Amino acid sequence: MTDWISTVADLSSIVTAVVAVTFYVQHRRELRQQVRLLEDFLKADRLHIHNFNPGCRNAVFLMAQLGLTFDEIFQASLRSKNIIRIPVQGPSHRAEDIFFKYVDNPPGPEAPLPAPLPAAPVTPPPAGSK
Repeated sequence: MTDWISTVADLSSIVTAVVAVTFYVQHRRELRQQVRLLEDFLKADRLHIHNFNPGCRNAVFLMAQLGLTFDEIFQASLRSKNIIRIPVQGPSHRAEDIFFKYVDNPPGPEAPLPAPLPAAPVTPPPAGSK
């Protein structure tokens, strides 16, 4: 009876280890797919000409296009060597948004941070409106 219990315990520990390794590999693969998805989108996007900051996209736009959450986008940008984050300053000179941009040659650790971008011009409301 004791041999049977120890055999079952040994098998269950092996099965637990195999399941844990399988889920770990799957998790790492999903993280890499998120990075690749973000890199591919930003790489293709920089070829298009936009009115404001070509090749830069904010998190809300990326969330709508890629179906990822803000946290997933930000974590993927931190894991990627080719995606830089650029703060956007508001009128009070505080960061109001973050743009993500793909670069072929990422800056090294000694490189200065990218300059903050000015906020988009704010159009005043039409006269007579409250």
